[in-house]
Amino acid sequence: MLINRLELIKALEEVRPGLASKEIVEQSTSFTFKDNKVITYNHEMSISHPVSNLNISGAIKAEELYNILKKIKDENIKIEKNKNEILITANKLKTGLIIQSEIKIPLKNIEKEKNWKSLPSNFLDGLKFCKLSCGKNISSSVLSYININKNGIIESSNGFKVASYNLSKNISKDSILIAISVISELVNYNIKKYCVSKNWIHFKTKENTIFSCRIYGETFPNIADIINFKGNKIYISKELIEVLDKAQIFSKSPLSDEEVVEFFITDNKIRIYAKTEIGWFEETVKTKQINKFNISFKINPKYLQMAIETANELFFIYKENKIKFSSDNWTLVLPIAKIK
Repeated sequence: MLINRLELIKALEEVRPGLASKEIVEQSTSFTFKDNKVITYNHEMSISHPVSNLNISGAIKAEELYNILKKIKDENIKIEKNKNEILITANKLKTGLIIQSEIKIPLKNIEKEKNWKSLPSNFLDGLKFCKLSCGKNISSSVLSYININKNGIIESSNGFKVASYNLSKNISKDSILIAISVISELVNYNIKKYCVSKNWIHFKTKENTIFSCRIYGETFPNIADIINFKGNKIYISKELIEVLDKAQIFSKSPLSDEEVVEFFITDNKIRIYAKTEIGWFEETVKTKQINKFNISFKINPKYLQMAIETANELFFIYKENKIKFSSDNWTLVLPIAKIK
């Protein structure tokens, strides 16, 4: 059978994030072909995408299949199964890859998708907002998950920062916990539909890529008392946009995934400071009023850019050892330090 090579590569690339880095689960480092789909699975998630004109069933090592297809130059190739291997034929080339006919990834454990519904229009925005505050590299901690609670609010925390984002509609009568490692991949897909089963939540794109995420059973902490507080307002100017554009050059270290700028608020001035191994930056802007407190805090500049873009009037709310900024549908709380 003739296969369009680039279309097959595109299908493989859609599901590659579902491959495991190590084969703890058998065949989790392979592309599995079944029912005119290519499927990957790594215990936390499974991704599938339709493939046409490829009537084979079984598991093929992912790295070798993907790499050989990338190096072939022909637009169309022939792929056929011969006993325990698939034979790929191009113009002047033949290659064979072992195929395991018995599919061993536990697809039966993933409940089937049904009753697809439209996602809230701001669902991906909410995930992207909250993933910046989620705990990373926290072994067996509920803070390494993002929580979509039963009231339609996405929540996250790393033990210091706390974020919440109100969806335009609720998606489940029960809270849904998804690992941050899965969310980090999911936000790269233009998902439009979803359905919830007992232990999995499934998302679907217009191209019929299905991204299934395992739901975890832990209980996320109640953050209401942390984010709902009143305090002193600190108004800041929208000229901060230009300052952040400059500070962001020095906000991300080559040795870290984190982006950080530091704010020092004293009297009627805010000093913005950023530093990496490459260099540093600082600039001072004025606030609208005299502040009777001297505080500092660190923040990802992406949060501030979102605040500036969506808020008519930009201010922080400060109380004791924490500071908050928010808009109509999101809130972020950060710890602060007092400047002596």
